[in-house]
Amino acid sequence: MIRQLVAKLLRSIGCAVSTEGGILTATRGDAKLVFGFPIEEELDDVLDQIAGSGGQGVVVPLFDGFSEENARGIPVMDRKALEDDVVDVLLGKKRTKDTVLGNMVSDCLGNEDFTQEAMVRPTLAREDVVEIGGKTVDGFNYILDLVPYFVFEYNAAVEENGEVHESQGTIAINALTRAPEQWSEDFEMIDGLEYFDRKQEPKTDEKDAFQIAQKRAVELGTVVKERVKER
Repeated sequence: MIRQLVAKLLRSIGCAVSTEGGILTATRGDAKLVFGFPIEEELDDVLDQIAGSGGQGVVVPLFDGFSEENARGIPVMDRKALEDDVVDVLLGKKRTKDTVLGNMVSDCLGNEDFTQEAMVRPTLAREDVVEIGGKTVDGFNYILDLVPYFVFEYNAAVEENGEVHESQGTIAINALTRAPEQWSEDFEMIDGLEYFDRKQEPKTDEKDAFQIAQKRAVELGTVVKERVKER
């Protein structure tokens, strides 16, 4: 999970990201940042790969009892602290520079600000609504409500019959009803609207929405099989 989160954050600031085994490599221009996510049995191999990568490296142990003395001078990051920080950045609650990754990302790859809020352009203009309403109903009122959503992109690997398939998409959480929705259209995102009548306030927060989206992504990326055993 932590690998996917770090990859998403780095892609969001314009990095090209590749993964192989316990290694994640991010590049932008001539700069390279290499993460190692070793389990205990693969520690030496991952450290060898980081040392031979030619880029700036960091190790994020995926097991308890790791000692920094065994890191061969490679910077070490705590998995839980890194995960919490990356989630906060992806939810718009922090900037990359304010995380445990901050100095390393800024020094090695540079940094960019994130758009925390945007709007989907309505498919109908106010003039269209007035015209349609005037032709169908004599006398009517209309309002344009802005409904808050938390929008997440997901990418997961699904193994079926020995083959690995990629499952990806966009899940939007209605912040009023907490209902997850799959968004398959390429909506046009804008910074603001010239007019709207009412902006609804969310009834859930980012972390709750993230958990709902994560659960829905797992459901979408899960293959259910039935087996019949004869005796």
